[in-house]
Amino acid sequence: MASCEQCGAPLTTASRGRRRHYCSRSCQARAYRARAKTRGAAHDEVTTELTAPDPAATGRSAARAGASRGESASATEGLSVPRIVAVAIRLADAHGLDGLAMRQVAAELGVATMSLYHHVRGKDELVELMVEAVFRDGADSPAAARSGSDGADPAPGAWRAGLESWARREWDLLGRHPWVLRAVTGYPPVLPPGVLADVGRLLTALVDAGLDPVTAHQAFQSASGLAEGLALLRAGIAEADRRGLTAGWRAVELPALLAQLDPETRPVQAALVGSMDATMDVEQMFEFGLARLLDGIEQFVESDGGGPAEPTATPRRSAT
Repeated sequence: MASCEQCGAPLTTASRGRRRHYCSRSCQARAYRARAKTRGAAHDEVTTELTAPDPAATGRSAARAGASRGESASATEGLSVPRIVAVAIRLADAHGLDGLAMRQVAAELGVATMSLYHHVRGKDELVELMVEAVFRDGADSPAAARSGSDGADPAPGAWRAGLESWARREWDLLGRHPWVLRAVTGYPPVLPPGVLADVGRLLTALVDAGLDPVTAHQAFQSASGLAEGLALLRAGIAEADRRGLTAGWRAVELPALLAQLDPETRPVQAALVGSMDATMDVEQMFEFGLARLLDGIEQFVESDGGGPAEPTATPRRSAT
């Protein structure tokens, strides 16, 4: 039977999903802190790697040159977790998570694939480190620092600024790194300890404003879900643009669809015909939705936000 890599407790084996390495989040966090301590200033090194010139061509040349005689000693000696993570992020940005493989990361670095396993256990841990890195990079932005999503404890009453900052931070990084959407919304989701710590501080600010923990979590998920849902729409539009489908749809299919909108029977939809660009502006959708969401939560907090939110949906009628 598999056991926890931190405390040795037995683990139940899931029938689906990634293999578990830890028995609890606390063990995962302790293991993460231990690894982070030995790695040193990993974030600074990852940032340096991400902003440095792309070494892809050099890495591939080294891999080809060393294929017959094995990897070079200098390449192996210079290998580090931050370098591995930075290269993996570049690959995922270009090809998505499906296009990310340990052998490709190794080829970019000019080392043997097995060399990577001295630093990371496999792709699952690598993706977790990648998510941690891009979220931390977003937390270093001036906007995040101003509104309390930079890792510091939020000031009293700062829940709105913190929630807005989180949504904008997620919206921005999902635009720069679309693969993160799949990582954080899949099951089980990739939730590195550093990301969980940031979420915890934001939830604390919401509870301090008078919400109970469950309602605070619902408020957070509403803001995060807005960013993630519209990011999915944005990614779909970008993919259609990349494949050259958008122009044809706008020129042929969209006019045919609009021609079916009879002003007599569908006056509101027909009135949108002259404003199609505005209706397809995903950035504008995000700005509008976020502002209305925050206004609604603020009104709820200022009224009777101390109790759990109750579902208000009308029960579905029986088919009989």
